[in-house]
Amino acid sequence: MRDEGRWRGACKARSVTATGVLSIYLLAYFPMNTESPKIEVTAQDVAEVINALDKSFTDGLYATPPDGLEKYWHFRWREGWTAEYAMYEFANQLAYYGEECRRCEEHHNGRVCVVERVRDKYLMPKAREFLSALANVVISQPEDKA
Repeated sequence: MRDEGRWRGACKARSVTATGVLSIYLLAYFPMNTESPKIEVTAQDVAEVINALDKSFTDGLYATPPDGLEKYWHFRWREGWTAEYAMYEFANQLAYYGEECRRCEEHHNGRVCVVERVRDKYLMPKAREFLSALANVVISQPEDKA
């Protein structure tokens, strides 16, 4: 059985927040009172929530001006990382950041030469910063002697 009134309102929200998703989860597994029937979550319900989250994230990305994409860059060199591990983490973050930048550039400036624009405007500066930091770490670390 489903409590249609509470559930429908949560699923049909235009804007989904983390609190909204948590509310849906709590309603599904912990009904507000013990007398109400347990809510069944269907694949359709899950799909609606995921699609609403995707739309919310996409709308946020498209509302970001191209010069505001820095907020999607999350790489920070952590103390204790080896150069190899830092390179691995940097590559993962660069791929994620490049995808977000590509989507934003396509939305604001079209698809023509988007790969080159993203590479030159967003990714190469990050690569230069990383290489500079990597050089400083390699120079400051003594060589391992086997």
